[in-house]
Amino acid sequence: MKRNIFIALAISIFFGSEAFSEDQISKIEETYRSTQTLSAEFIQETYVTLTEKTIRRNGRLFYQRGGKLRIEYAGAKMTHYISDGKTLWIKDTKSGEMQTYALKNSGLPDEALKFLTELGNLRKYFTASKTKPAETVATWKLVPKKKSTYRHLLCIFDDTFYLKNLAIYSHSGNKSEYKFFNRKVDEKFSEKLFLP
Repeated sequence: MKRNIFIALAISIFFGSEAFSEDQISKIEETYRSTQTLSAEFIQETYVTLTEKTIRRNGRLFYQRGGKLRIEYAGAKMTHYISDGKTLWIKDTKSGEMQTYALKNSGLPDEALKFLTELGNLRKYFTASKTKPAETVATWKLVPKKKSTYRHLLCIFDDTFYLKNLAIYSHSGNKSEYKFFNRKVDEKFSEKLFLP
């Protein structure tokens, strides 16, 4: 369960007519390829079909080229997901409990690992289509080309081609929505940030 949440958020950090506009997709990919570091706060709302309830959580994330990632959830369950590009740590900051995985053996799908290490190549992993045309902002539906833990993603990028909103639709009927704000790009991070 915890790894599934990490997969969803990890994929979310990097998404940032014919079937789709090649020009806009190229700009999205180029934006993320040229990004050295990125941080943002987020609000996550997950509708769980089984319980018919919506769970709301806040957090913040930090990314550095090379697959380095830190996701910190706030609130009652202050779980941190930390990766130095080789190892994934899932840390419960209240209990001190920590799980450690070699990233390549963590069970993450290939597309999540690819986005963690390279940031881009949406067209390699997804079939993309624009669902709501607009001048500079559109909602994109991304359907994974390989079997995945989710059916599809709906992504909204801002006019600088960074991801602003994301909805993840799972096979079970659950839906997770993320809103990103207070984004900062290319700030210098301490290497300690990506260690537990």
